[in-house]
Amino acid sequence: MDWSLPGRYILVLGTFVTLRIVPPALWAGALTPVVTLVAVTSSVDIPVYNFDPSNVYWNRTWDPFANASITRNSKGSFSYLPGSALSGVILNAAGSATLNSSVGTHAKHDNSRYTYVGRSFGVGSSAGLVDPHYKESSNIRHYTYFEDGYLSNVSCIHNSSSRWDIAKAYKSDDLTFPDMYIARGALPNSVYNVASKTWGAEAYFTIGLRDDSKIVALIGLSANRRNFLAVTTGQKHGNYSIFADTQCEIFFVPTKFSVSVDTNNHEIAIGNVSHASDVDPTSAKFGPGLGVIPQYMMRMVTLLSMINTNVYTSVLGDVFLSSIANLAVSSNRSVSDPDVVLAGMTRSIESMVDDVLLAYASAQLMIAGTDNPTASRKATDATLEIPAVRIGQNSYIYGIAAINFILLAIFVLETLRTRGWHDLPAFDYQDLKTLVVGSSMGSDSVALAASLAHRSRRSSWKADPADAVVGKVKVVVERREHGFAIVPAAPLDMEMTPTPRPPFTPKPTPASLDSGTSNEQWLLPPVRRGTYARVSSLEDVPPLVRNSH
Repeated sequence: MDWSLPGRYILVLGTFVTLRIVPPALWAGALTPVVTLVAVTSSVDIPVYNFDPSNVYWNRTWDPFANASITRNSKGSFSYLPGSALSGVILNAAGSATLNSSVGTHAKHDNSRYTYVGRSFGVGSSAGLVDPHYKESSNIRHYTYFEDGYLSNVSCIHNSSSRWDIAKAYKSDDLTFPDMYIARGALPNSVYNVASKTWGAEAYFTIGLRDDSKIVALIGLSANRRNFLAVTTGQKHGNYSIFADTQCEIFFVPTKFSVSVDTNNHEIAIGNVSHASDVDPTSAKFGPGLGVIPQYMMRMVTLLSMINTNVYTSVLGDVFLSSIANLAVSSNRSVSDPDVVLAGMTRSIESMVDDVLLAYASAQLMIAGTDNPTASRKATDATLEIPAVRIGQNSYIYGIAAINFILLAIFVLETLRTRGWHDLPAFDYQDLKTLVVGSSMGSDSVALAASLAHRSRRSSWKADPADAVVGKVKVVVERREHGFAIVPAAPLDMEMTPTPRPPFTPKPTPASLDSGTSNEQWLLPPVRRGTYARVSSLEDVPPLVRNSH
C-alpha cells in the first residue's frame, strides 16, 4: 500500500483491496465440505390396541388386588398395572411437575434415558424401545412421526360440598398401633342405584396413627360419560388440609400428535396436530375418550393413592405439597393461595395421567408386542434425518453466486458498449514486458531497445503481450544516483537501424500551378496512417524535409 498517494486515492485503493478479500472468502465457504442432515423416509413401530377378548393385555377389568405381572428386560420394567408396578417413579415425577413454570422436562420411565420436553400425553413410547426401520439405525440423528393418543385436559376446583370424605372405622387401644379409617363417598358421576335410591359409593381403607391428619385419599371414576377425580384429607387440620375437598374433571380427547425424537440429546418433543380417531376400540360402545383405557387410567390413579398409605406421612400428600411449593416459588406467591394450590395439584395430576398412559402404551409395545407383534404393533411413516456431507454452506454459495452474477452482468454490458471489444488497445498492464516497455517510452533505454529490435525486422511495437521480439530484449535492474532503474542488459546497437527510405520530394498541387501564385502547398509525410497535413509555404515544412531537397 503506497501511503504517499493522495487521500482520495488511498481510500479508493483501500476499498479495492478490502473488496478483493471478500470473493476468496466466499469461495472458501462455498467449496468447503460440511456435515449436514438429509431426510430419509422410513417407518417406526407404535402400539395399537386391537380387540383383546381374553383380557390378557390392555383390555382388563379393574382389580386392586391383581398381581402387577411385571415384565423386565434390558430396556426397562413394563406392566399393565403401572399404578402398582411404577408408583414410585410416577409419583416422583408428579412432585417435580412444576419445577419449570414454562416448559419442563419429564423423564421417560424406562432404560432409554430419553427425556420429554414438556408433557408426554402418553405417546412416544417407541423412542428408545424400538428402532426405526433403517439399516443403519445408529446413524439416525433425528426422526419424526405421527401417533394417535389422548389429549388429557385436567380441570380442578374446590368443592366444599364434596361427598368424598374420611371416617374412622376402628380405633386402636394401643397408641403404637394405627387406627383404621375408610375413605368413602360419591362423585358427581357416580352411578345412581334406582332400587335403593342411593348413589353408588366408592370406598377403600386407610390408616392413621393417633389421628387422621396424615391421611390423603384420592379416588378416580369414569362413569356416566364423565371422568371425575376427588381428593380429601383427614378431619383434623394439618399440612395437607389445603387441598381437601378438591374435585377434578379429566377430558380424554382423541388427538393426533407429532412425535419428534432427538437421538443425540435423547429428547422427545410432542406436538398437538389435529383431532383423530379413538385408539380404544371399545370407544364405539362407551364414546370417544370414555372407553376401557380411560376407565382403567382413572383406576390406576386411584391405585397410586391406595398403595402409598403410611402412618407417618402421606406420599401422595407430599407429592401435592412439593408441586404447590415449586409453583409458589416460581410465581412468587404463597403456598396457601387457592389458585396456586389448584394449579399445583392440576399439574401433578396431569403428570400422573400422562405417565400412566405412557406406561400402558409401553407395556402394549413390549409385552403384547412381543407375544403378538402383528396385532399389537403397527408401522407408521417416519422421516429420518441422516448425517451426510455437502459442499459449501448456502449463505456462502448464494453470496458468491450473487457476485458472479453481477460480474457477468458487467461483462455483458461492457461487451455491448464496446461492440464486442472492437478497436480496444492491445496494451495489457498485467504483462510484465509490456509494462516495462510502455513505462520507458520517451527515454533512451528499454523502449529504444525494443524499437531498435523491431526496426531491424521492419516492424513496430504495438504493445501486444504476445510480442516475441520484445520478449527477447534482456533487461537488468541498475542502481543509479537517485534509485534503481530498469535498463537494457547490453549496449544498444545503433547499426540495427535499417536503410532509410528514398527522400520525399514535395510536388506542387495543380491548384497552385494553375493559379500562378507564389505561395506553394506541400504534402508532408504521413503523420499517422490515413491522414496528411497541408502547409501553405515552404517555411511550414520541417527543416529536415527542406534540406533534403
